[in-house]
Amino acid sequence: MDKTVLQEILKEIILTRYFSLIIDSTPDASHTAQLAVAFRYVSVRKACANKRLVRVLLSGVSQKGQSMKEVALNLLEELLAKWYGLVKDIRYQ
Repeated sequence: MDKTVLQEILKEIILTRYFSLIIDSTPDASHTAQLAVAFRYVSVRKACANKRLVRVLLSGVSQKGQSMKEVALNLLEELLAKWYGLVKDIRYQ
């Protein structure tokens, strides 16, 4: 994903403050695990819910919960902690 697009998505998330992280895994036709990571948030500007795909990870990612948790935490650390320090606004379910 282009860095500019990702920065715009993160700017919207900053305005809304709260967001969720969606992680889903499925094998492709060659039985290689693919992990999709997306943010879901309500846009303050447009007053509508948004879901934005931010990364697709290919092979080497386990479909087990612990591995997905590590991927999620690493991604959040990379995108949010480095750029905007938003980790304090994460809510767990």
